[in-house]
Amino acid sequence: MLPSTLAFLLLKSDLGTTIPDRPCLIQEAQPAQEKKSPWPETPRPLVKEDYQYWERLGRTDISGDGKWVTGSVSLVDGDPYTTLRQVDGTESSRIDNAMTSGFSDDSQWFAVMTQPGKVEADKLREAKKPVPVTLAYWKLGSQDKTTIENIGTFQFIKGSQLLAVTRRPSTPAPNTAGDLQLINLKTGEVETLLNVQSFTVNSTGTLMTLSILSSTGEQGLRVVELATMRTKNLFWGKSIPVSVSWSKDGAKLIVAMGDENEKKEGNSHRLFVYSDPMSGKASAEFNPATDDRFPKDWRVSESGGISFSDDASVVFFGAQEWKDKKKPTPPEKDKAGVEVWNTADLSPIPEQKLGAGRERFRVIDYAWFPADKRLVKVTDNLDQS
Repeated sequence: MLPSTLAFLLLKSDLGTTIPDRPCLIQEAQPAQEKKSPWPETPRPLVKEDYQYWERLGRTDISGDGKWVTGSVSLVDGDPYTTLRQVDGTESSRIDNAMTSGFSDDSQWFAVMTQPGKVEADKLREAKKPVPVTLAYWKLGSQDKTTIENIGTFQFIKGSQLLAVTRRPSTPAPNTAGDLQLINLKTGEVETLLNVQSFTVNSTGTLMTLSILSSTGEQGLRVVELATMRTKNLFWGKSIPVSVSWSKDGAKLIVAMGDENEKKEGNSHRLFVYSDPMSGKASAEFNPATDDRFPKDWRVSESGGISFSDDASVVFFGAQEWKDKKKPTPPEKDKAGVEVWNTADLSPIPEQKLGAGRERFRVIDYAWFPADKRLVKVTDNLDQS
């Protein structure tokens, strides 16, 4: 979080400027002979109309070199904006309707996503039209901005050589995915990769995974070596790449592939470890359907999260009972009934009802050691998760 003095720099040039004839608590410095009290001679109580002008400082960020700060501001009744300000200089800009923003790790570039104001966005939603999102990025200290329309997400890749941007499909439809653009920030060259649903980048900024969706409904997972743009397919078929995680050092990859069962709720997942992702071959696999140590009619669940230990020697995951799908039943009319609470229950019935949604995310935790194929049950019951 930014210290209060830095937040002051963000606020003093912007907050309060939208309130006509109302003083702002933070004022620019004035020569001594021109100083005037910011308050009216006769203070008055707040009225309802004042509340619409109230502003609140939200997320703040600072560039790695400490030379630039940014802060988002929301209004009680109005569209949000983001302020970008030079700490020791005079440059300052306001970006209306800003969503997400970020600095490159070398503190040379800034990018921000924007969308239409609330009134226009609500009209588009009522008309069942997508709300367009635009990305603007530029080199800090320069006014030469580049904009890209109809985007999904963006990420500055470590090393500040590349900016990754996902593009939404122009006409959203089943079995369609957008494209991924890799923009070379130094040369301006753009590499476009088609049909990309999502991507992940390792901690060193050298490797990237791409989740691919074809028009036939098949899905794939591909790894890209960013320095050479060399690619390698890891999967292709009907299985769904649900979770992709890199080890802390960025060298290894753990992938959870989802397998559907029409008679069961949710997917079960096979786990694959890649010690050398660019080889395209998994160094270890865990299949709950064929491993006798794993409880029958249980599944590896996405709810518990799937991740490496810090040294990448252990894979942690959660397991749940793989329940049969329930047949849809028509909603019952409201009527009086009797609820019986067993005193052995830890929670009374009202609390059980409120917590029912959370219960489906509870898991039994496991630790899998790919090197020697050990499987260790970490927790004994769902209440420990």
